[in-house]
Amino acid sequence: MTRSSCLFLVVLLTTSGDALWAGNLFFKRGDANLDGKLDLSDATYTLRFLFFGRPESLDCQDAADSNDDGALDISDPVRSLGFLFLGTVPLPPPFEECALDPSRDALGCAAFPGCEQAPPAGEGIFGEPVNYAAHCLPTAAALADFNGDHALDLVYTNWCSGVSIRPGAGDGTFGEAVNYSLATSLEIGHRTGFRPEAVAIGDVNADGVVDLAAVSSDSSPVSDLSILLGAGDGSFGEVTSYPLNGRGAHSVALGDLDQDGALDVVSG
Repeated sequence: MTRSSCLFLVVLLTTSGDALWAGNLFFKRGDANLDGKLDLSDATYTLRFLFFGRPESLDCQDAADSNDDGALDISDPVRSLGFLFLGTVPLPPPFEECALDPSRDALGCAAFPGCEQAPPAGEGIFGEPVNYAAHCLPTAAALADFNGDHALDLVYTNWCSGVSIRPGAGDGTFGEAVNYSLATSLEIGHRTGFRPEAVAIGDVNADGVVDLAAVSSDSSPVSDLSILLGAGDGSFGEVTSYPLNGRGAHSVALGDLDQDGALDVVSG
């Protein structure tokens, strides 16, 4: 593999959704009481939870979300009862068979005893890899919604050409890359943004839009930190560089270390 031409490998989840989100397990839609079948008891179980607080919590909120709208309300038992007694359309997947939630929402499934078995051999949750051409030996990658369309986008550092952004389509695929150079000076004896090794994502300037922080290991005379401020539409502004102590920075992270409400940066 050469530094001028390589492939960036992305492994996709076959379920294209909540396997990447909060704590989900295999479950069956509509089976709110986790007894392995959809019947009248599931509707009454959900109604008791909604109006009487019994049980106090649901072990699998995704299962109780019968209409898969991302919220638990009276429309969920109504949807289940309609299917059971009026012959309306079946519940959204996963229904009747155990699977992960294909929808992106805030609900999760912490326990579902009837579906906790491992997938059959040869039927794991990973699909075939999809390859995307990278510009120059990608060294690090991260995911975030850069353009506000609720689909995860991809950012990756290129060892000799800055950072690249690929917008996500929301179905596990990514669009054409937009490349940003991290170089801010071409003066002899002083270069920045050379050989970026790591990237971190956070709202650096507290404007409600995610920004990028990248460290470059082989800038001269010392390693440097590059900040790219996001515009909220998937694009980023001019790079601002800060020198780091010494050479050879290989990692970067953002966090409020001094609890003043502003993100700080740590690199190593």
